[in-house]
Amino acid sequence: MIYLLALAVALGAGVAGILVSDAVRSKRRVRRRMQPFGELLGVEAGDQPVATSVASETGTGNALSASLQARFPLVGGVKAGLIAAGVGVLAFALLVALLVFLWLHPALASFLALTIALATSYAVAISLENAQQENYSDRFMIAMEDLQRMVRFGIPTMQALNSVTDAAQEPLKSSFRNILLDAGLGVPLEQAMAREAHRVRVSGLAMLAAVLSTQAATGGNLSESVGNLATMLRERRDNRAKMKAVTAESRVTLIILGLVPVAAVGIQWNLQPELVDVLFGEGRHLLGIGLAFIAASFVVSWLIIRSAQR
Repeated sequence: MIYLLALAVALGAGVAGILVSDAVRSKRRVRRRMQPFGELLGVEAGDQPVATSVASETGTGNALSASLQARFPLVGGVKAGLIAAGVGVLAFALLVALLVFLWLHPALASFLALTIALATSYAVAISLENAQQENYSDRFMIAMEDLQRMVRFGIPTMQALNSVTDAAQEPLKSSFRNILLDAGLGVPLEQAMAREAHRVRVSGLAMLAAVLSTQAATGGNLSESVGNLATMLRERRDNRAKMKAVTAESRVTLIILGLVPVAAVGIQWNLQPELVDVLFGEGRHLLGIGLAFIAASFVVSWLIIRSAQR
């Protein structure tokens, strides 16, 4: 029994550590991509847009909501927190019931369930933010194509950005409104874009800020530069779609392998129910070990597939 408890604690801590480590590596990867543009523009990663600062000073949120908003700017800090908390509470309740059923001590079951529930909540919030970032990037690419056409026909940059903002959808619309509000308050356009890029952690916006900064300093054809940026963003989206197609077989295989044990237990229950009764009775600790290894393999496989997609 002691070895079973040690194994359960080790697996729970390992799963939580893997999820947190993956989130940290993802954040560092985004920072490395955006650092050259930040150095070019002279904007630090911690700088906030004027519009964001004013909103946070006049708002009624506390430090927790501000921290959530900074970590999940596209989803919305409060929204991401509520969804993650709901998933965490549900996972905690289900895991406690399952672990107690598998003959774990209630105190240890609660601790293990709390650890996994917290890791699951954080993973859900990160997944929501990543999905919104992909959505932002796809709509940003379309906005760059529209901006290129407007600039090519001689429309001023600020007027073109206003038109693109009016036609954009969320979350791009709110982000561009922050940029235009900062520019209206006297912040240079390229710096307002760079600060907003650091806030939402989207490298394409930082590239556009670098393009505008270079064009303002040295001149050149802005329409051609924005067109090249739009082409690069489209190629990046196509590559992301190709990677999802390549890893589709792995995802389907993972789902099938996860359903095989459930199907096997169901078939055995119909053919020889007395064996299944033993499994859910005296052999519950063996069932718990099997479920723990299956869950750990699912998490590791999921992280490997995500790394391949990136």
